[in-house]
Amino acid sequence: MLRKVALASSLILVALMGAQGTASASPVLTEEGSALAVNSSVVAVNDGQPEFLYGMSGIVCTSSELSGSLIANGGKLIKWQIESGFWHGKAPGEACIGPGTAVTITPEGLPWCLESSELGNFSIKSKKCSTEGEGERITFRFKYESFYQCLYRALAANGTYKTAPEAATLTLSKTETILTFVSGSPLCSTMVTWKGSYQLKTPGGSNLTIG
Repeated sequence: MLRKVALASSLILVALMGAQGTASASPVLTEEGSALAVNSSVVAVNDGQPEFLYGMSGIVCTSSELSGSLIANGGKLIKWQIESGFWHGKAPGEACIGPGTAVTITPEGLPWCLESSELGNFSIKSKKCSTEGEGERITFRFKYESFYQCLYRALAANGTYKTAPEAATLTLSKTETILTFVSGSPLCSTMVTWKGSYQLKTPGGSNLTIG
């Protein structure tokens, strides 16, 4: 009888430890150790050089920023609605630089929604964060100075991020951020990879963490 009680107690302890482990793996966006309030403004600033790669070449930008509002931060799910974004470079008009030409990059289909339900991983989809389902495709328009345009889309952009105590830095997956050609000039590449890392910050510049 005592052996059965001890075994039952051990099973309960293991279950509780498992539940605690699961809870600790739930993502929360924080500022200085406190959960960031829903509806707070959040910006993602490029960490390194943003690029759009195709073949042996690509488009190089010098700065990129995404901005929007925190929709959910309840300890099990982070939802950040991206309402605007830009990619700037050193070419005239702050255009990015492609092979032999300047390129203006414009995101379309905003807002986008970044979701993280598993600590360390995120996904960006083209939809309002209040909308259920997969949403539309993430869309980019590339306008080349040499007078042609290319439209690209992807189901989602996925990646990983650094967790607390390190600053929350999102890194796009090289294999899961492939944009497919939809329409435009015959000169357009059939596929483009969106490459980059972004640090999450408050509009005032304070680093945010996820833990």
